Amino acid sequence: MQLKRKKPNFIPLALLAAVALCIYGFVQYMNYREGQPVERAEPTKYWNCILEKLPGTQSDVIAYQSVNLCLSQFGEGQDVAPRDKVGGLFSVPRAGECIERFGKQTGSNVAAQLIVAACNELYVQ
Repeated sequence: MQLKRKKPNFIPLALLAAVALCIYGFVQYMNYREGQPVERAEPTKYWNCILEKLPGTQSDVIAYQSVNLCLSQFGEGQDVAPRDKVGGLFSVPRAGECIERFGKQTGSNVAAQLIVAACNELYVQ
């Protein structure tokens, strides 16, 4: 009786290599960016870009790509103090409501963390 040999499954290895390559590329990009002068834009535009691009993101790789796009368009918005956004019928006046609204369908941990950060920067607790 001959035993059948199981074919090797290379999919997990390929996924690991893809993630490692994406992380390496992100690190290289960040190192390159540190040497470049950054034009400061209005910081709230960066966080609004995060809230526009990341909701519903299921992959960390796509989340990193979206963040890089927001960084290239608006620069980092890390220096903004939280502010109260009051307004019309569809406004989101509280950080908790913002997190619930924008983070509900998000499967990526990176995207979820950035959505929480953006909501905390743009809206009051």
